[in-house]
Amino acid sequence: MKEDFEELRRINQEVYVTDQSVIKVTEDVVFVNRYKSDISRSQYSTYVRVTVGLFGFYFSILLTLYIASSGNITDDIDLILFISFWTIPLIFLVIISWRIELPICFNKKTQKVSTWIDGELAEIEWEKFFMFATTIYAGKMRTEVLLFTLFGQNDKEYNMTIWDEASPGGLYVFLHNFMNHKEPIIVENGKMEIARGNFQFTYKELFVQRFTFRKEDNVFMRISLIFSAIFFTVPIDFLMYGLNKILPRRKIPKELLEACGLDKDYKVYG
Repeated sequence: MKEDFEELRRINQEVYVTDQSVIKVTEDVVFVNRYKSDISRSQYSTYVRVTVGLFGFYFSILLTLYIASSGNITDDIDLILFISFWTIPLIFLVIISWRIELPICFNKKTQKVSTWIDGELAEIEWEKFFMFATTIYAGKMRTEVLLFTLFGQNDKEYNMTIWDEASPGGLYVFLHNFMNHKEPIIVENGKMEIARGNFQFTYKELFVQRFTFRKEDNVFMRISLIFSAIFFTVPIDFLMYGLNKILPRRKIPKELLEACGLDKDYKVYG
């Protein structure tokens, strides 16, 4: 395992991580999302569900306009359209009561990995920590994940899964560098994704970023990015940020906060 890590570290000194896996990075702690394949859980899946909800919203608008233009609207159809027009957004707002997840803490100061699960603190000392990469298949879809085990009371085992990039130099290398007091280098795009996922930007910054292009983007790519920004990425960003302000978040237990080296008022999520 150690030889594999050294080889990966040598291949790619810079690492690419995203808000699908990393919640926040501080001087002493990396907060990581637990991966769940169920689309109704995890921050990344929330973004997907908001996107699906937005598609449904646009579809209901187009359907309403199409039937209205046909001139064959009855009172019943009027009622159905009215209900679908307003319930589709409301339904996907309800199903994103996603803020129940608790972070996994990699604390390099205490050299422990900790989380809260099934009403108890589960953790392991870094020197005993073992993590390996594997692939999860769901039909034709495949997901690269990292697996490891944490221990609760009476040595009860909790198998944990976190999402990782398939390419070398991903979360695996990042966590090993961090916990071994080696300065991890996150690529700029990775830093931006983590900051966006943790709601660290202003609305103005979100808007500007979605309309910022790379020099290598050709005119067709820029047109597609503008279209995507207007109808999807900017509305989704704004909606996610707005929901972050109004939706309740599950309170992080005191035991986990202490294991993460945090005081009771610390906000892990932006």
